[in-house]
Order: sequence, then structure tokens, then C-alpha cells
Amino acid sequence: MLLRAKWLQEEMEKPGWPVWRKPKSNTIYFKRPPEAIVRKYDLTPDHDNRLGGDLSHIVVMQHVTKERLEEFMADLTKAIQ
Repeated sequence: MLLRAKWLQEEMEKPGWPVWRKPKSNTIYFKRPPEAIVRKYDLTPDHDNRLGGDLSHIVVMQHVTKERLEEFMADLTKAIQ
């Protein structure tokens, strides 16, 4: 789980998407993506002024496969281009 969480954080950082994760955490907080992605992946909206305002998060659990994370990244990348 931690390796996949770290992988996702690194992938989100590549295009410069704001993302935060505490060391040894499987929860990743990031700038809230467009609404279509929020709906598709059932992301919970968060808000924290310390981290830039409107956020979402993903908890990488055992059932969250790398393939699913890759699909999420492909959708996010398309949405921000």
C-alpha cells in the first residue's frame, strides 16, 4: 500500500499537480480535480486553507490496484492538459 501511495504521489508531482502525503502514510491529499473526475472516482471533497483550499484525497488500501491508480492518473493528465 505504501509503495503504491508513494508511486501515486510521485506521478501526481510530475505534471506539477499539488499533492501532499505524510511519510509512511497511505493517504494522499491533493488539489481537487475537475468535477467529472471527482464523480468518476467517488472522491470526497475536503477543504484545508493550509494546503491550498479545495482538496480531495485517496486512501490507498489493499484493493486499490496499480492499474486503477494508472487509470486515475491518465484521466487526471487528460483533464489538466
